[in-house]
Amino acid sequence: MGAGCLEAAGIPDEDALRALGAREAFLRVRATVREDACLSMLTAFEAGVRGVPKRMLPPEVKADLADFYRGLDYPESRAPRRCDEHLSSTTVRVPTPEGSS
Repeated sequence: MGAGCLEAAGIPDEDALRALGAREAFLRVRATVREDACLSMLTAFEAGVRGVPKRMLPPEVKADLADFYRGLDYPESRAPRRCDEHLSSTTVRVPTPEGSS
């Protein structure tokens, strides 16, 4: 999803991403393509800028990105969130009928 968002926001390749930086790229995606762009996407962009997997980003970089993300303005109906589509593992919850235990 992240690469498609970058292209749709006018950021065609890794060189353009590196030239802009993760934060500016994220702001462009958020403004033009995905108002609900999440922290995980921002982290993925930073990893792309650095040419490393997200898990290899230093904890202080992740914390700095989280601070940046939390400091952004959001419409009242949206709070900062971490979107599941960018996570490596997913938990599926199966609803149970009412009255079941």
